[in-house]
Amino acid sequence: MIWFTGDLHVGHFNILKYCKRPFNTVQEMDECLISNWNEVVKRGDVVYVLGDFAYWKLSDDEIKNIYDNLTGQKFLIRGNHDRRVGNYWLDVKDTHWLKKERIFLSHYSHRVWRNSCHSSKNLFGHSHGQLEERFNQLDVGIDNCDYYPINVDDAMFRIEEINGRVELSEEIQKMEKDERTCKNS
Repeated sequence: MIWFTGDLHVGHFNILKYCKRPFNTVQEMDECLISNWNEVVKRGDVVYVLGDFAYWKLSDDEIKNIYDNLTGQKFLIRGNHDRRVGNYWLDVKDTHWLKKERIFLSHYSHRVWRNSCHSSKNLFGHSHGQLEERFNQLDVGIDNCDYYPINVDDAMFRIEEINGRVELSEEIQKMEKDERTCKNS
């Protein structure tokens, strides 16, 4: 199974108030995030963390200890707070394209992305559930996913729900009717 998450900010005290997270202490938050992750992610599963894994002031050993307590094969899509990135991640990138699933992964939301005019999806973090919903996009950060990672099937289902609520802009409608517009994407 493929999973997505982002914006954990483990070890970051101020994120409790910035995002109104329902925890009294950073330790309580970190323990909950680890527990929720391990409840759903199995050993052989793949997890893409879409940025801001840990507070940058934590030591390398503290970050690696948290990483080691999480199940699954973990990949990092670098976020603006990922200043300390150890070599324990299976891979670290700024963006990533899941070809089979046709999903563009980034820490940031995009207005356009690879094959966006051909119904590909954009999963992102960074915004902590504060951005307006957009067609074929989903904020998979923990603040928008009940403090759990979200699997690929549930993410696609949520995108279809969003697409049912979000009216297509005239530009997208035109692009879908005229695929020549997208020939070079």
